Order: sequence, then C-alpha cells, then structure tokens
Amino acid sequence: MVGSYMSNQLRGVNDGSIDPDLNPVTEWQGTWYEPFTDRALHVQNRASLKALEAQIDMEQRDVRTLRDAGLMGTFAEIAVGAVDLPSIIPAGRLMQVGRFGYRVGASALSMGGAGAGAALVQEIGLHSTQETRSVPQSAIAVGGGLILGAMLGAGGAKFLSNAEWTRAAQGLERDVYAPGPVLSDAAEAEMKGLVDESKRAGAASPSPYLADGAAKVDTNALSLDDLTIYGRVPEAAANSTAQLSPTLRGLTSPSVAARNILFNLVENPVYLKGYYEGHASARAVETVLKGHKGTYADAMEATRVDWIAARKAGEKLTWDEYRIRVGRAIYNGYQDAGGSASVAKTAQTWRSKVIEPPIQKAIDAHLLAEDVELDKAGSFFSHAYNAPEIEARSGEFKQVVREWAVGELQRQPNALSALSTHELNAYIEGVVDNIYNKITGRTIDTQGEGPFRIVASSQGPLKGRTFVLDDAKAAPFLVDDIEQIGRRYTNVLGANIELSNVSLRLGGDGNPNLGSLTGLIRADYEKLRKGVADEAKLAALNARERSDIRDLEAVRDMLRGKYLPGQNVSGWAKVVKAAMLFNYMRTMGGAMLTSLKGVVLPVMMHGIARWMGDGVLPLMTNLKGFRLAAREARLAGVAVSRVKHSTLAAYAELTNPNASYSPLRLFVENSARAFSRATLMPIWSDFEKSFASVITQNRILENAADWAGLSKRERAYMHYLGIDQSTAQRIDGQFKAHGELIREIRAANTEDWGDDLAREAYHAAIAKDVDSLFSTEGVGDLPLFARTPLGKALLQFRAGALSAHQRVFLRAMQEDQAAVVSGMICTTAIGALSSYLEALESGQEEEFFAHPERLLVQGVERGNLIPLLFQVNAVAEKVGVPGIYAGLQALSSNGRQGRSAPAGTVRSVADGLFGPSGGLVVDLAELAGAAARSDLTPGDIDAMRRLAPYASLPWIRWIIDRHVVPAAKEAVK
Repeated sequence: MVGSYMSNQLRGVNDGSIDPDLNPVTEWQGTWYEPFTDRALHVQNRASLKALEAQIDMEQRDVRTLRDAGLMGTFAEIAVGAVDLPSIIPAGRLMQVGRFGYRVGASALSMGGAGAGAALVQEIGLHSTQETRSVPQSAIAVGGGLILGAMLGAGGAKFLSNAEWTRAAQGLERDVYAPGPVLSDAAEAEMKGLVDESKRAGAASPSPYLADGAAKVDTNALSLDDLTIYGRVPEAAANSTAQLSPTLRGLTSPSVAARNILFNLVENPVYLKGYYEGHASARAVETVLKGHKGTYADAMEATRVDWIAARKAGEKLTWDEYRIRVGRAIYNGYQDAGGSASVAKTAQTWRSKVIEPPIQKAIDAHLLAEDVELDKAGSFFSHAYNAPEIEARSGEFKQVVREWAVGELQRQPNALSALSTHELNAYIEGVVDNIYNKITGRTIDTQGEGPFRIVASSQGPLKGRTFVLDDAKAAPFLVDDIEQIGRRYTNVLGANIELSNVSLRLGGDGNPNLGSLTGLIRADYEKLRKGVADEAKLAALNARERSDIRDLEAVRDMLRGKYLPGQNVSGWAKVVKAAMLFNYMRTMGGAMLTSLKGVVLPVMMHGIARWMGDGVLPLMTNLKGFRLAAREARLAGVAVSRVKHSTLAAYAELTNPNASYSPLRLFVENSARAFSRATLMPIWSDFEKSFASVITQNRILENAADWAGLSKRERAYMHYLGIDQSTAQRIDGQFKAHGELIREIRAANTEDWGDDLAREAYHAAIAKDVDSLFSTEGVGDLPLFARTPLGKALLQFRAGALSAHQRVFLRAMQEDQAAVVSGMICTTAIGALSSYLEALESGQEEEFFAHPERLLVQGVERGNLIPLLFQVNAVAEKVGVPGIYAGLQALSSNGRQGRSAPAGTVRSVADGLFGPSGGLVVDLAELAGAAARSDLTPGDIDAMRRLAPYASLPWIRWIIDRHVVPAAKEAVK
C-alpha cells in the first residue's frame, strides 16, 4: 500500500485548472482505456488525464509482470508486501502461552476477524491509490482475509500482508468458479504461435514419442526445441541445478538423441514444449514397470486372501509358512508337496497373473539364451538363487553343479577325448568354482547377456554354456518365499523386456544392454562437432557426450537392479544398509505427521474444484465408486506400500541356523519392517495416493471422451501423461465398453479391457501423475553418487528434497498459478498443524508458542514446495551458519531465544555434515567415552535419546521426551 501511494502517477499533478473543451469519455472512446472511463469522470484538465493514463498503464504492466513471472511473481509479491503498513498492525494473538492453553476455536475466530479487518484497511488504501482496482476484487480480498486469517493465524498475519491474502484468495476464487483451466497471460502469449487448434482436432497422427509395443517410430520428427522445458523460469531453474541428477542433465543436454533416449527410460517430471505442439510424452520404462509391480501387488493381495480362507477352513500354516509353500509349489509343477488345495490354487494364480504372461514377450525380446530349451523358459526366468543358503550348504551345492557339468560334458564326447583325466577333473572344478562365485557375488558375471543367464565358463568345452538346473535339483537352493520370487521376477524380467522394446522402438537392435542406442548418441554428437573449431567448445561437447552415455548406462543398470554391483553387494554396503535401517527406526517415527499434507497436494496440480468434486465428495458420499477407482491405483503400481512393507526377513527367520546373515543384521531388518508398520505410513501412503489417483483418473477419462473440445492446456496435460489423440480414443472406447459411471466417479475396470496398449497407457498415466505429485523418488532423480554405499549414507533422508525439486517445484511453475496458490495455502496450513502437533508430543509447545512467527515458515517447509532451499537451510543452521530460522529469531519482537531449524532428520552437527550415519557414529563414540569415564552428562542423555530405536513413534515419544529425558537429565546434573 505504501509503495502504491509513492508510485502513484497522479500525485501532485492536478493544479486545479479546468479545461472546458476536455471530455474524457469521448477522448477514450475506442481506445483500450475505454473500460476504465468511470475513473476519468473526475478529470478536469489534460495533464491530469495523461497522468491517469500513465497510472493505468503502470498498473496493467505490474499485473502482467507478476503473471508472467508465475509462481516467482507470487513469491516476489509476498516478499515486498511483508513490510507493508497493514502487515505490522497488531492483529491479536493466535496462541495463549501455556502448557495446554491452546484455544483453537477462539483463536481462529479472533484471527479470522483480524484478517478481515486488516484486509479492509488494506483495500481502502489501495482504492485510494489505484485506478483499476474493482469492488469485486476488494470483496474477495476481505473474504479471503477472513478465511485465510482463520486458517493460518498469527504466523500468517505476521508475515503475509493482506495484499498476499488478496492474491491467494483471488486465485482460489478464480480456480473454483472459472469455466475451464485458467492460464496466465504469459502462457497464453507463448501459445499464440502454436499450431491452430482446429488442425489438431483433425485426424489423429501417431506421436514420435509413443508407439504400440516395439514398433519403430520416426525419432527425426523431434527437435531439440520439442524436448526443451516449457517456460523460461522453469528452464532457467533446471539449468541452474542441472548437475543434480541424470534427469536434469538430460533436460539440458545439447543432443536430441540423448534427451529422447533418456526420456524413454526414466520419467520426465516437467512439461516440454513439444507437449504443446501435439507430441505425447514417451511411456518411460520406469513408468511401465510400475504396472508390473501393480500386477505383483495384486497377486500378493490374492495370496493373503487365500491364506485367510485356508486358515478359516482349518489349515494351520502361518503367513510366512504359506508364502514359502506357494514358492515351493512354483518349482513343483504348481502343486503343493503337502497336498494343500489352497496352496496349489494360489500357485496357479501366480502362474496366470505373474509368471506366464511375460514369458512370450521375453522370448520375443531375445532374453532366452539360445542354448536353453523352450520348455524350460519358466525355470530359466523364475529361478532366484538363495546366496546365503548356498554359502551355508556350499558342499551340497557344488556337488549338484559338478553333476550338471559332467552331464553337459557327456553330450560332447569329442571334447572329452581331447582331455586327460587330470585335465578333465581340473576343468570341472574350475566350472564349479566359477558358477559358485558368480551366484554368491564373489565375482561379477561379465559374460552373460542378462541377469538370468549364468555362463558356466569362458573357455573349453562348456564355453558360453548357460547354467540351468532342473527344478527338482535347484529347489533346495532357491529362494522359496513367493513374495521374493515374484518381486525379483517382475522387476528384473519386466525391466529387460521393456529395455529391449525401447531399443527396437528407437531404431536399435533390441538388446536390453542398449549398446546400439549409445551409438545413436555418438552419431548425434559427431553432427554437433562438425564445423566447430574452438577447442574449448569441442572439449565441452566431448565431456557432455561422455556424461550423457554414462547417465544412459547408469539408469539402464538401475532399472535392471544391477548398478555398481561390485560396490552395492560388498561387505561395506551391507554395513551401510544396516546402519540406514537403524537410522530409519530411530528417526522416522513421526513420518506420518509430516505427510498429512498429502491429502491436499492434488489441489496444487488439479485445482480445488476437482479436489472437492472428484475427491472429497466421492470419498464422503460415494464409497463404492471411490473404491473401484482406487483399485486402479494398485494395478498401476502406485498404492502398494502395504504389500511392499508387509513381510519379515527376506530369506530366513532370525533363528535359522543355516542363514549366513548375522543375527544382528536379521534382527535390524525384521525390526525395521515392524517399525514401518508401527508408523502407519504404509496405510496412509496408500490412502493418499489412492485419493489422488481418483482425481487423476476422472480428469483423464473426461479428457479422453472430449478430445476435440479440450483446451491447449488440457491437451498438454494429456501429452505430459503420454496420451495422444489416438491413445485417448482407445482409452475412451475401452471405458465405454467396460467402465462404469457411478455418480461423479468413473471406474475404468481395466481388468476387463481387451486393448493391452490402452490399459498400459492408462495405468502409466496414473502412475506418472500421482508419483510426481508425491515426489516419489525416481530412477533419474538423484546424483549417481547417491547410488553408492557412501552416497546413500551421506544423503539418507535428503533424497526426497532432490526428487521434490524436480517433480513438484519445477512442475508447479508450469501449472495454473491459481491452482498452485490454492495448493500452497492448503499445504502450508496442514504443514503448520503438523508442526504444532509435533511440538505438542515432544513437550516443546511453550517454545513453539514463544515464536509464533515460525508457524508460517514451518508450514511452507512442510509443504515441500521449495525443498532444496529448506534442506540446505537445515544443514547450514545445524552447523552454525545463520539461515531462515535464525533470521526469524533476529526479527522476533519478543526477544526470546528459540531453536534454529526444526530438528527433523538433521538432529546434530554430525548429522548435518555427514548424514544420519555420521551422527550415529559420533553419538556411539560419545557414549563409549561416557562409559569409559563412568560418568554421564545431559549431553550424553541427548545422545542416548537420539540413538533409541522406536523412540520417535508419536505415542512413545510423548512419554520419553516429556518425562523420561527430563528426569534423566536432572539426575545426572
């Protein structure tokens, strides 16, 4: 308001003179000032009229500038408005300081009234200084002040001026009542040069990104501009952080081939310019694999249902025993050796849903070794050797391998005649040792062409021969838990099938190693180097070529589960994994509190109208339709947390004497799984993703039914999800044939669809949209260093910020800004609530109330929209560098000292510098020193608290932090 007054062009212009010939109405008739004629009725001279025109021009320029800047414009407006006069007018207190003196209803009413009153003051000032401000704008502003003031209370009143409440409330109003998706003026201007919409509504043409199966497509149809991030600000943000991950490097690569190949492998989290030109995104291998995991999750759910039915029928098998019996039945012709009809039925379910469907695809993709008989294909792909069991029974296993080698050699009598008995025995023992070392991870198999093939020898009669045992002989040495068999089978086989398809689709030879695709990248860089004489530019191109190929090979190996096998299966890696599991148990008990925002995240990408109409209302009034739609989320592989976290040890019980894992490691792994269930996060995660998926599905199916009537923005959204016009028509056709409209919910019933491509595209679209919304870590989201044991230890609990930067922050700058602001308001409010609840459970509410200005900032931090900023700030403040919270403390008017950044997962200086594993080592050393000197200090009590597993669970933390820790510190003073 102060700035508006100081920049007013009319201030001091009117000298009181009157021009009798001046008629502002006729002067502005037919000009762009005509809509503002009522503002000129009081003008009496030409100087004042020109000043008024200048004022209107300035105000409209300011509006366009803020809209062009998108989300950054909102942040800038907030920052400038923080020092506006109404912002510092006292508006009462949100919180009454006291142990349990928090009066929610009275505080909300008080702050709601204060917000409305301050908004009224603000609007009076703005109406006196701005010529284009309307009464409806002011009405929305005052109403927004009432609503948002009640939501965010003193934290919002202290740090958000009512101009910002106005902007947020207007965005919310526009999002609710606008007839369709709203775009900023900048977005509209950028889209003016795109292909005419009527042309796009014509005959469907195949996208160069997307193909049916492995059919080849014309990749020359794509330009570098098509594969460039849409929007100047998001593009600049991606460029400035390009070295953080393979995905960001791919988005900024100078090579068209490198970008296109990478986005056929990993999910692209942002809008590209090509989406506005009619090109649909590639269905990345990473996204399609989620559908494979959905099939696996569905089979696991069927297994549990069968087990429950068997228990009710009188069978006494435990859940663990039942899974093992089903696994053994897989290797026994799908029959249970114990005669259980229920186990046999479940084995047949796995056979029909999981094991047999991909086998023909795998054969077509040339994944079956040439020397393996076709009728053994199932065994070839499904055998998962139990390395710990093999190590524990090495003598028995080597004898089985020895017998196999002798049998294979007997098929080659000519080769045997060339060897003496001594040479033959030595050769056989060499083959046995070679196979044993490869299976147990002592050596890496560089001769096999895939994860299923173990090559017996690189020389002699068995050179290149594939090691395959019959089911009966292999059974004692195989993983026999169906969950582990199914997980490996779907992950590894699915990845290799899809990698082979990508290779064929992009003009390669179909080998999942993608060697032929790296050749396309090299050829592209050869073109880029032509005509370049500058040595520095050539060196930069060469370095970038090596980087792109390294990234391609890295994500390929990560998709196959084989990235850096030498490092990630070492003893050091096992130690790091155990430490990370322990860190998880001692730190993440309150994860569900910080995840409460998940239920309002869809507002940011879909808008509050869809969130209410397609999400909240159906959940309350149409549970049948909601459940049918939510089932699709599991089939798409995005709501499977309960399945993934539902088991105990992977290969053996804690008391298994044959297991090669130490009892300590087994105890930690079992405890971590139990801890995960105790946090309730698997249940909550599945719910919030299912909730979001219902909104996504309704939007996809609505759009597919009315492609010709879609706005450019909605078509770009569909293209972002990998759905072009022809695919949309196929999805719509399948929905009309098999789906249901249950009031406002569209239940797709994809299990009945006869079009595999439509089903795969639909599930891939759901998976991409929902996982992007929840910052689910993607294959290409982290630095390659973060995939090493040391990197995992240093970046534990920080990887989510890197994923959110790409999947939420960058994408939010490309979405409708009204929806984004609405989402920010909602996530900030929920984030502030979770911060208060966390303070309450740990007994720190008095300190929390002493600094109410932290409420809003903590709400924004928990909202996870600017993740990198707050992650860097948390580390910086923990090691003593002033940051956001230190600044708040300095600005605090009450002069009381508060903490730096909230503890979160950065709980000590060592945590900040070296990750939670570094903090673990330091705390252990501190306690060892205390034991040596037979003395404890309050600092040692804090270290013990940080090391205590399960102590971060809310109901346990309440007791420990409020009663046990204070009493222990008092006792050792």
